[in-house]
Amino acid sequence: MPLAADEAYFVAWGQQLSWIYYDHPPLTGWISWMINLVSTSGYGHRIFSLLLGIASCFVFFRFLTLRYHVKRASEFAPLFLSLPITILLFSLFVNDSLLFAALTLFFTATFVSLQNCQDQQSGSWRYAIIAGIGFGLATLVKFTAIVYFAAIGLLLLLNPGYYRFLFGQYVVVGFTGFLLFLLTLIPNYYNCGINLAFNFVFRDSTASLNGLWQFLGSLVLLMGPMIFFWKPVVLLKNLRDERYFFSSAFLVTVALLAFIAFNRGEFGLHWAAPLTMLGILATAEQLTEDRNNRVLRLNLMYSSLLIVPAAIGLFLLTQGSPLVLDHFDNTSRYRANQINDIRNGSLLEEIDKRFPGVLLVTDSYGLVSMMESKDAETAMMFNDNSVFGRNHDIFRDYRDYEGRDILFLSTEYIDGDGDLNRHASVFDEASILRVSGQQGDYEVVYGKGFDYQRYREKYISVTFEKLYDKIPALYGACYMDRYR
Repeated sequence: MPLAADEAYFVAWGQQLSWIYYDHPPLTGWISWMINLVSTSGYGHRIFSLLLGIASCFVFFRFLTLRYHVKRASEFAPLFLSLPITILLFSLFVNDSLLFAALTLFFTATFVSLQNCQDQQSGSWRYAIIAGIGFGLATLVKFTAIVYFAAIGLLLLLNPGYYRFLFGQYVVVGFTGFLLFLLTLIPNYYNCGINLAFNFVFRDSTASLNGLWQFLGSLVLLMGPMIFFWKPVVLLKNLRDERYFFSSAFLVTVALLAFIAFNRGEFGLHWAAPLTMLGILATAEQLTEDRNNRVLRLNLMYSSLLIVPAAIGLFLLTQGSPLVLDHFDNTSRYRANQINDIRNGSLLEEIDKRFPGVLLVTDSYGLVSMMESKDAETAMMFNDNSVFGRNHDIFRDYRDYEGRDILFLSTEYIDGDGDLNRHASVFDEASILRVSGQQGDYEVVYGKGFDYQRYREKYISVTFEKLYDKIPALYGACYMDRYR
């Protein structure tokens, strides 16, 4: 299966080792950089995700062994591998895979620390530090890790019997995690607070029930059949019972995420991916062996019904099959063919042959990342309206392109004189040309003599107005200051 756009984007992060990347904290980029030392194709990254999945499954099995016994662990461990989200996450290299694994360590080590504390056994503080490391690593992947830490803390606060752990070992968990979290907070201070800005400033949000419905739909889609085997009434009556710790944690986390979804007015399916691990741990608390076997069979059927048709459809799509493309509108078909011709190399080969030494740019972070994976000299430009994937704002200096010839590859049909006039203003001379790949023909704007000052006035100034000037002045420096 070819690299997805987001995969290519995170692989591209690894082209430079940095304390800061645009969208999220830096751990994904650090790991990508280390993998790139061995393989830059992207498939080495997928092998890493697979190994990470195996390690996470081992942690899950080991935890069930400590909490119950080997037989029960063997019965319930397959649940970990039977859901579409776990199969998908550990088949792809995305930051959600790293977040899932780090939070798995946090959830399981926190409970072992709590259990040892309650039973006054040794090892409670040691597991608290391990849990803190898991939490800290999660914060170095995505800020949503803090929601899960807060949910566990709120559950502990609701039960006075947990107070000794809450104000002892759980403080150590939080402090250990915070020490790691400083590795992203400090670089943010010297880089516009960009991770915080992307997640909490750039993206407009309005409270809406749409966000709540999206969250509930995501929850059912992620959890699959096993959520229908739960007993909500029993869980609510036993909210403070340690036997149902993860079931209670799941309910508290759902309440927090539902509140966030409503206030944001939207909710992405992948945002709740780590909730699946809490759901699996909660399911292990509730099901007998017989019911577990039924859930496992249903999960496998559910995963097959989702993954097999999707895999077949994706394969046909990458082959440019009319069976799939004929169902697309013209713009979607154009983009699909364009992506396929970048992946198979035919479009880049044509461009390199006709325009040697040209700088190839696009307004899509997905396309630019795919072209980078093919070793093309490329940059993301002409995208003043987008808040996503602006990693090149940090790692490219547009002043360096002064006088260069540039080929602009749009993700949409070139709108004749309209698009030509819009882009031509930053060049000494520009024209619309046609390039071809195996699956289609594409119009491009070919500009000679890039003028940085005109680009700054027409595009970078707009980016300041729409994005960077909105950031509260709570940071020490900003990489965009070089353009002011």
